[in-house]
Amino acid sequence: MLIIAAVITAINIVGIELAAKTNNILVLFMGIVVIVFIVSCFKAVSQGAGEGTLISIKPFFDSENFSTTLIISGAAMACFSFLGFDSITTLSEEAIDPRRDMWKAAILSCFICGILFIVQAYAAQLLWPDVTTFPSSDAALFDIAKKAGGPAMATLYTVAVIISTLTAGLTGQSSASRLMFGMGRDQVLPEKFFTHLHPKFNTPVYNIMLMCSISIVGALLLPISTVAELMNFGGLADFMCVNLSVIVYYFFTKREKKIFRNLIIPALGFIICFYLWIHLSHGKSMKECLSNG
Repeated sequence: MLIIAAVITAINIVGIELAAKTNNILVLFMGIVVIVFIVSCFKAVSQGAGEGTLISIKPFFDSENFSTTLIISGAAMACFSFLGFDSITTLSEEAIDPRRDMWKAAILSCFICGILFIVQAYAAQLLWPDVTTFPSSDAALFDIAKKAGGPAMATLYTVAVIISTLTAGLTGQSSASRLMFGMGRDQVLPEKFFTHLHPKFNTPVYNIMLMCSISIVGALLLPISTVAELMNFGGLADFMCVNLSVIVYYFFTKREKKIFRNLIIPALGFIICFYLWIHLSHGKSMKECLSNG
């Protein structure tokens, strides 16, 4: 964990170009691993493993084990996987044409990640239908990968999971440090500290080091379930505020009376986020979701 934190911090201090190039290489590798994993799962299923069929409704709906409470908690938990797409917008100042590209990047990241998550989960559950039989819920994907392609596939997938931690930390630290830089420039945070730039690399070095320290302390002291609930709580509250801001700013302040775009869509967004948000406190069902992968 300390090694990963040191690597992430060093790359971000050097600059956004190195961070972007590093991230592209790592994401390409993870994409290849994901494809190999999915193909291996489907191949094993077609040969009689797991469900024994490539077409099944059970990964989406199993009447014998269906639980509305777990579905809602699972949906709230799924937010943890998507949190971060919004941080793309904090890198607007680094983009060549942010007005044209930023919104596209945010939507595309949700769309692409959503498809990958669904296909991976579908393939994994076809291969290993009974989630209660994992030797360890913390190593569920490792066991599925091993069943799909043997020890080599399990090792490859483990490496990809470690690298995913690196890429998530890289982008998270980069976006958060620049968000704090903007807040410092707007004098919302102490300007002298949060707007300080490295004399050579021109990066917000104090902010990067601060995020590094916070991540290390959090990784050492907080269990993953607590981290997930904290991030979901803040993320969903943030998204509710964003949807309300669209209504207030565009529909009322600017008086752009586009009912569907400026009222109905953000209102639905607020309602969905609020519904998930109030279910985050159901600790028992949340832990069940975590233990079931």
